[in-house]
Formats: sequence, C-alpha cells, structure tokens
Amino acid sequence: MDKRKCLIFFGVLAVTALVFSGSLKLDWTNWDDNLLVYENPRVREARFIDIFTKPADYNTYNPLVISSFALEWKLVGDRPFLYHFDNLILHLLCTGLVLLLFRRMGLSVWWSGVGALLFGIHPMRVESVAWITERKDVLYGFFYLSALLAYIRYIASGKAGYFLLTFCLFFLSLLSKGQAVALPFSLVLLDWYLGRKMNGKAVMEKLIFFAMALLVGLLGTTFFFQNVYKTIDSKAIVNAFNFFEQTVLAGYAYTIYILKFFIPYVTSTLYPAPEVLHAGHWIGAISAVMIFLWAVFVWRQYKFITFGLLFFTFNILFLLMPFLAGDTGYLNDRYIYMAYVGLAFTVSFSMQKLAEQKPSWRRPLAVIAVAILVIF
Repeated sequence: MDKRKCLIFFGVLAVTALVFSGSLKLDWTNWDDNLLVYENPRVREARFIDIFTKPADYNTYNPLVISSFALEWKLVGDRPFLYHFDNLILHLLCTGLVLLLFRRMGLSVWWSGVGALLFGIHPMRVESVAWITERKDVLYGFFYLSALLAYIRYIASGKAGYFLLTFCLFFLSLLSKGQAVALPFSLVLLDWYLGRKMNGKAVMEKLIFFAMALLVGLLGTTFFFQNVYKTIDSKAIVNAFNFFEQTVLAGYAYTIYILKFFIPYVTSTLYPAPEVLHAGHWIGAISAVMIFLWAVFVWRQYKFITFGLLFFTFNILFLLMPFLAGDTGYLNDRYIYMAYVGLAFTVSFSMQKLAEQKPSWRRPLAVIAVAILVIF
C-alpha cells in the first residue's frame, strides 16, 4: 500500500474515531443494557454453554454478542469504558472493511475513502456504536463485510478455501445478529455485479448459504415469538393494521430510511408507530415502489445504482414489517447499519462517474463531498 493509500485509509479511521470518541465517556442505559449485560446471569457468571444452548429472556439469538459481554465482564465488571471501546473498535474495523470493499468493486482510493467515511460517520450510526447493547450491529457487520471480501477473493481466484472462509464468516455473522440472513442475497448481487455466470455450481453454492440462513432465521423467529412478540407493542401494531396496511407502513419506512441517508433529520432511539395511516404513509409507500422499480430498470446503464439500491433493499427487507421487526417502533436507526453500505456505494460511485465524465468538476465534487462529511 503506497503512501497516498495509507494516508486515506488511516485518515478515514482517524476521523471516524474522533467523531465517536465521545461515546467512550458514556455510561450504561437502562434500556436493554441491564437485560443483556449487567443484570444478565449468563454474562455475570460466564455461562458460555447456556449462552449458546438455552433460550433467554432477550428477543434474539446472538450468542457471540453475549459471549463478548461475558468476557468483558470477567475483565472489568460493570465499568462501561471497555464495552464502549470495543464497540468503537469494531465500528472502525467495519469502516475500514467498507473502504476495502469499495476498492474491490471498482472505486478509486479517494472515492472509496469518501464512501467509507459516509458510512462511518453518518449520524444514523450513533445508535449502533454508542449503545452497548447494539454490539450486535458492529459485530455482525464485521463478519458480514469480511465475508463479502472473502467471497470476492473466491470469485477472483476460484480457490475453495475462500469459499469455506466466506461460509465460516457468514456463520459467525449469523451468531451475532439474525439480520445476517440477508448475506446470501448480497452474494447473488456480487455474482451479478462482478459478471460471474449463474451456472449450476454458483446456484448450489448459494443454496448452502440460503439453507443456513433459513435454519438460523427459524431459530431467531422461535426466540422472538416465545420471548418478545407476546408482550411488546409491535404486537399491537400488527393487530391495529391488516397485512396490506402493514405493507404500506413498511414501504413508508423504506422511503424514510433512504431519505434519512441524505437528510438525517430527527434521529431518535424510538419512533412510535402511528395509530392510523395518513397521506404521508401512502406517498412514502408509492415512492418506495417507484424507487425499487427505477433501480431495476436502470441496471444496464447504471449497474452501480442497481447494485447499491438492491443491496440496501435486501439488507433491510426482513425488518420492515412490524411483526418481523419485533420492536416498539416501526423505524429504528440501528436496522440500517449494513443496508447503508449499499447507498454509500451508489453515492460515491455516482460522484466518481461524474468526475470522470466532467474532469472540470473533480475539484468542486471533492469540495462538496468534504463539506457533506463535515456537516455530518
């Protein structure tokens, strides 16, 4: 790695670390931190077998996350600094992996750095990094992004070792957060984007990943319905709206997530669901359909747009519906940790293309990119 590449890579990490350095001074919250960490007997007693094999009172199956808390508890007990520090380190690793991923997918070093920073310091990252409980996001994100990079190496080399590594990383990502079930869809997208033929071998490979995703997905769903759905407000959301209305609400959430990528207004830990649908929800749902169709229709001329928007869609799809999301709100900033990689790719690639087509615009585009990142 030459001097310029090193400067951009470590510069991105340094800026991201600076932006989130304040999280190291934070304390515990009484929202799930108690349930998952400092009042969790599996953590306090380091009962690793129970962590992996027995149902618990929390709503998802993420034994690697709980195990990491147990190790930290052994080291520092209830002092929160190390927990926040580890969250930040994992987020920095994810940001670095995003930069490497964008490089492997054709972006220049500069625009890969812009895209990685857009991912790393985006205001919608705060919940995933600063909330100890959301270790789930940064840990599953680390394994997920590592799996994508390993798979790209597999496509390039054809070596079985990289395929096995991809699968192992996928499994670790699943053990960190069930949202990793979207990875097989992302692998299919990579096949298409990188020009790999979808022959029998490629199909069989994906079936292995989909089978594992289905198995872990069913396990996570069982945890959810046994421990959470019967008590939380998302059940009330489901009962308040029929399936079609829930789909409208999901479409609205999809559009809002995209809007918040560009204009991250009114970020919150909780967005209460509406009691009734209003015109804005219908407009949002219609917009979601139009955005998705546009992404599909431009695939020949703007392949990078199609890839980015479909990557975003697949990585948020399973958490759009209230009865699948399992939370008190129908919008949650933490849900889009991985999905925003797709939007960051599309935006940074678009700016690179524009700079290539309009050489006189390169400096203004660079200034605009830096200005946006400073505002964030």
